[in-house]
Amino acid sequence: MHWQFTPYLLPLAAVVVVSVSLAIFAWRSRPSAGILPFVLLMAGIAMWTFGYAMEIASAELSAKIFWAKFQYFGIVATPTAWLILTLQYTGKEKWLNRRCYVLLSIEPLLILFLVWTNEFHHLVWENIGIETGDAFSVLSVTHGIGFWINVAYSYSLLLIAILLLSYALIHFSLLYRKQIAILLIGAIVPWIGNMLYIFGFNPFPPIDLTPFTLFISGLSAAWAVLRFRFLDIVPIARDILIENMEEGVIVLDMQNRIVDVNPAAERIIEHPLAEIIAQPVGKVLSTQKELLKCLQNLNVKDKEICLYKGGKQRYYNIYISPIHDRLGYLAGRLIILRDITKHKKYEEEIKQLNEELQLINKIMRHDILTDLQIIQGSLELYLEEKDEHPLDKAIKRVEKSIQMIHRMKDLEALLASGKELKEYNIREIIENILKNYHLDFNIKGDGIVMADDAIYSVIENVIKNAITHGKTDKIDVKIESEDNICRIHIADYGKGIPDEIKEHVFEERFSYGETKGTGLGLYIVRKIIERYGGSIHIEDNKPRGTIVIIELKKK
Repeated sequence: MHWQFTPYLLPLAAVVVVSVSLAIFAWRSRPSAGILPFVLLMAGIAMWTFGYAMEIASAELSAKIFWAKFQYFGIVATPTAWLILTLQYTGKEKWLNRRCYVLLSIEPLLILFLVWTNEFHHLVWENIGIETGDAFSVLSVTHGIGFWINVAYSYSLLLIAILLLSYALIHFSLLYRKQIAILLIGAIVPWIGNMLYIFGFNPFPPIDLTPFTLFISGLSAAWAVLRFRFLDIVPIARDILIENMEEGVIVLDMQNRIVDVNPAAERIIEHPLAEIIAQPVGKVLSTQKELLKCLQNLNVKDKEICLYKGGKQRYYNIYISPIHDRLGYLAGRLIILRDITKHKKYEEEIKQLNEELQLINKIMRHDILTDLQIIQGSLELYLEEKDEHPLDKAIKRVEKSIQMIHRMKDLEALLASGKELKEYNIREIIENILKNYHLDFNIKGDGIVMADDAIYSVIENVIKNAITHGKTDKIDVKIESEDNICRIHIADYGKGIPDEIKEHVFEERFSYGETKGTGLGLYIVRKIIERYGGSIHIEDNKPRGTIVIIELKKK
């Protein structure tokens, strides 16, 4: 067998090496839906290019014809592989059923049969000869009807693939557009080269430009694989990512690289998508040890973790589940992070409140027991000496104990205030409470506040405190709304509160004056209001009395 060398063989050899290397690289990768068609595409390009290189290198007609026939394994495989790969990449796998594969294989098998039996019917090549140039010889052929059928069929497949990629280029996320643009180049350039050769516009006759332009296709595929990780980073999660969802969503591939994140996740991990795409999650989240520990498991359901965001602790419920593509292959993992920091805070507050209530309950039991012992001693003294003074003392202790027991209702209301807040009309609440007292009152303004049923206890305590300790016979209420705050002024005209104790009246167990109580009423009021996210303070009502100012959040 005689051989001929030409510099054209060098780029053809490069195409073969790149294509085979990519096919091996892909085959050794983890299984996924895109592996087999990608390997088929690279193998088709390699066979087409290798066959053409051998055709040029061969000097004898019989050898050239053999390698021309060999090329058709790649010629029929390449457009079919492009279409299958494109369908899977753009999420059209449902079209790739068994019937579709059978239909796609009919024409390539028929053409291969016609090619290898051309001597009996001449449907692919009507005439075959050798054309000798300055440096080497090439085949000179006249194409038959079988050839043109294959051209029309192959161009149709490529056109469908290009249209699908063009649609994806417009509608897919910016994240994937570079990938898609590279794939489009890889599909279009060889098509153009083939058309120039077939339709007589070849700038370098008699060379077939198609195998050379397949070099561009191979380079494009290589760039997509090595630079943009085409086989791993595909739109596997765009159907389930909702851009405006509050939960953070992170998608990982099988190598634990970040494939996609939604805006909420960007805020949680404090990195934009452009910086972390294709990066190992262990590198991006190197400071989040608790999260990385969870990622060691494929399935995690409703586990609570603590992350650091902006130097502050945030609590999240984490869900980790595997992602499978439409063909059932494991494609990666989906991580969902739901912020539960507020709920965690409420839990801590309720825990603290329970501890406080337990302490207060102990104090109350002690105080009531002490009062009962005094009452018992006073009654025994009265029975012995028939002196009424011990009875007066006993009655006062009974009244104090009754007051303590009534405070238990307020403590229950405080415990209940850990529930979800809802809207209340504060004017209606105040009117209903004031109607139970025999005193003059005036209410101005109106407002809606966020609270729970414990708000009744708050207003009741403030009004009862003004009547019992302030000795007022009149109350004026003014309700003001400003931005997202409702401000409630409850003014009495009683004795007032001395300046030196104004800062202490809301402290636990603080009491004063002749009518001092348990020291729990206003303390409970303050705790409930703080749980609402509001505040309470006292001012003088000149010339006489006190103004209690409560600020509560509106919706």
